[in-house]
Amino acid sequence: MLARLCLRASPRGARRFSSPVACAEHALSLVHTHTGLPWWATLAASSLALRLLLVPSVIAQPRLAALLAAAARHAATGSSRAGRAAAVARAFVAECRKAHVSPVATLAMPLIPLPVLLTSLIAVRRLVDEEKPHAAELKSGGIAWFKDLTAPDCYAVLPIASLGLLIANLQQSFAGSQSAVMQTLRNFLQATGTIMLPFYAQLPAGLFLYWVPNSLFSMLQERHSTFPLPLLCPPPLRPPFPPAVPQTPPLPSPLPFPASQMLFLRRAMASRPLRPAPPRASPLILSTAPPAPLGAARAAAAGGGGVTAVDEELRPLAEAVEKAPLDVTAHVQLSKLLLRRKQTQQAVAHLWPAVQAVPREHSGPLRFQLALALALQGQHDTAKPLLSQEGGLSALAVLELEPTFTEAWICLSNCQQALGELDDAAASLAHVATLRPEIAEWCNQEADKIRLQAKK
Repeated sequence: MLARLCLRASPRGARRFSSPVACAEHALSLVHTHTGLPWWATLAASSLALRLLLVPSVIAQPRLAALLAAAARHAATGSSRAGRAAAVARAFVAECRKAHVSPVATLAMPLIPLPVLLTSLIAVRRLVDEEKPHAAELKSGGIAWFKDLTAPDCYAVLPIASLGLLIANLQQSFAGSQSAVMQTLRNFLQATGTIMLPFYAQLPAGLFLYWVPNSLFSMLQERHSTFPLPLLCPPPLRPPFPPAVPQTPPLPSPLPFPASQMLFLRRAMASRPLRPAPPRASPLILSTAPPAPLGAARAAAAGGGGVTAVDEELRPLAEAVEKAPLDVTAHVQLSKLLLRRKQTQQAVAHLWPAVQAVPREHSGPLRFQLALALALQGQHDTAKPLLSQEGGLSALAVLELEPTFTEAWICLSNCQQALGELDDAAASLAHVATLRPEIAEWCNQEADKIRLQAKK
C-alpha cells in the first residue's frame, strides 16, 4: 500500500519504491540524512535496529511451537480409535483453533529473518556502488583503516571477522545436537564459508559494516536464549485444553528398585519394544510463581498417598527432609523410595519445589530424579530438557552440571528413543561406552539395535 501511494505521488517515488530492495536502500538513505550519523554508524545502527524489531517474533517462536505440539498430541490421542488420517487432521485443526495458533504461521516464523537479511544486504550492496548518488559520501564515510566504504577492506579484517562469527554461530546453533547428520552439515557449512573467504573478501567494506553487527547480534541472541531472562525466555503459555492424564507404566521387573540406578535403567531399556509409540501425555505445565515451601509440597502430596502417608520407612526420610530442606541426599533417598513404590506423581510433586530450592550448582541429582520420574510417567518430551543441554524447564540441565553422569546419559537415550530420535539415542549410548568401559559391550549392543531400528 505504501509503495502504491509513492508510485502515484511522483516518478521519483516510482524509482525509490519499485521493489523491497529499493525501499530498504531509500530507508538507509533517510536514516543517514535525518540522524546525521556518519555512514559507517548508519549501517551498523540500522542492522542492530532491524534485528531488535525481529525480537518479538523470536520470543513467540518457542511458545507457539509448544502450543502446536500440544495440539498435535491431543489430536492424535483423541482420534486414535478412528484410525483414519482424516479424523486426526480434523481434530488437529480443531485443537489449533482452540489454542488460537496457526500451523502455517508457526512454521513460517523462523524463516522471517532470512528474506529480511538478504533484502538488506542487497540494498547495502547497491548503496555502496560507485555509480550511486551517495558514492562520494561513502568514499569518505568510513572509520579507521577503511575510510572508503565502496572499496574492499585492504587488510581483510572485516571479512575475516564475518567468517569467524559465521563459524561461531554455526557451532553454537548445532551444539545441542549429537546427530552425525547434523554434525556433518555443520562441518560442511563451516568449510564452505572458509573456502569462499577469498571471494567475498573482495566485497566493499560498507557491506561488512552491516553484516558483522547482524552476525554478532545473532550470536548473542542464541547464547542468551538458553537462560531464563524475562525478555528472551517468557514463561510458557498454558494450553487452553486440559492436559492428558499421564499413565504410569509398570516397572520392568517385579524386583524392588535396585540400589544401583544403572541396573534399573538397563532393564528399563531392555524391556522397551523395538518401535515404541510416541508419548501420549502432554508436557508438564509448571507454574511460574515462586516455589512453595517443601513442607507445603509434601502436605499437598498427602492426598494421593504421598510422603506424609507416614510409615516406618517414610518417617525418617520425611523428617530428614524437613530438618534439612537443602540436603540433596535426603531428597534423593526419599524420591527413590517413592519411585520404588511406583508413586511417580508424588515424586514429581516433591522433587519440583526441591529442585527450585536447592542451589543450581548442586541440583544435578535432583534434576535427574525428576527426569526419571517424568520418564516413568511417559512424559519423555518433558524429561528430555531436564537431562540434555537444550534448556527447557530449567536453566541448567543435568548433563551441563555433571557431563559424566552416566545414568543421566542412559535415561536421555531412553527418552530420545521414545521420541523417535534414534540417531541421538544411539549416540548417547556410544558416549556412555566411552565413560564406563565396564558396560561398553552392553552399550554398543543396545546402540546397534537402535541403529538397526532406525534403518527400518
